[in-house]
Amino acid sequence: LEDVNLACAVFDGAQLKGAEFKNARGAAVSFRNAKMENAQVGETSFTSPDFTGAHIRAASFELTVSPGAIFDGANIDGTDFKSASLDRASWKGTTGIMSA
Repeated sequence: LEDVNLACAVFDGAQLKGAEFKNARGAAVSFRNAKMENAQVGETSFTSPDFTGAHIRAASFELTVSPGAIFDGANIDGTDFKSASLDRASWKGTTGIMSA
């Protein structure tokens, strides 16, 4: 998905392996329990997105701006957050090692 407004979109439990989100934007986007292995979430601007319990292994959030993001209980092993702005993000119970 490129250059789209995803405000209030719900991707809960979705199979998003290898999905690409580029220049997407929106508030309150939900990815709870989504499977996002190798997803590319680049150059996006999401306000308070919810990734609770999501499986985000080996994904890329490069140049993403997501203040207030919730990654509670998510698996982020090998995910690239290089140059991402995640002010006030919540990481409670998050597992895995992020790459920088």
